[in-house]
Amino acid sequence: MLIFGEVNALASFKKDRLLEELRILDKNISDVSAEFVHFVETTKNLTESSEHKLKKLLSYDEKYEESRKGELFLVVPRHGTISPWSSKATDISRSSNLSEIKRIERGTAYYIHSKSELNREKISNVLADRMTQMVLDDLKKAETLFGSDRKKTYEQIELGSNGAEALQKMNKKL
Repeated sequence: MLIFGEVNALASFKKDRLLEELRILDKNISDVSAEFVHFVETTKNLTESSEHKLKKLLSYDEKYEESRKGELFLVVPRHGTISPWSSKATDISRSSNLSEIKRIERGTAYYIHSKSELNREKISNVLADRMTQMVLDDLKKAETLFGSDRKKTYEQIELGSNGAEALQKMNKKL
């Protein structure tokens, strides 16, 4: 997995609003910043030219120039899902002749500065939608985003005249 960051994720007005919301939870929070981080799964190593092209594609907004100090809250799509952003970014990379790109996913790395220990659960609830996202504490843990592509197996159940019995049998088996 390749990791590319350095794209600002918080406009100043959004940063101010988020900081206000976080300070309601913990008055010791002094600052917050955020960058988009891109996680790239490839089928083989990128050439220098391909990596340069990919970096250009993933530099689509204002450069992140703030500190990466503070506690990391990495918001990424839930395991087993592929975000709409990922689908579009992966399509664009393939249209740009980057055939070695298998999938690109994007997360938001929030760096929160506080004078005290942070309540990760409460802050995570502010930063992420629990239905579609999860919060990690390390960039390397995002590698699990790509682990759900393995083939799912299934069994066919003949429902015919004994459908209810067949379903009960399969239910016990599973």
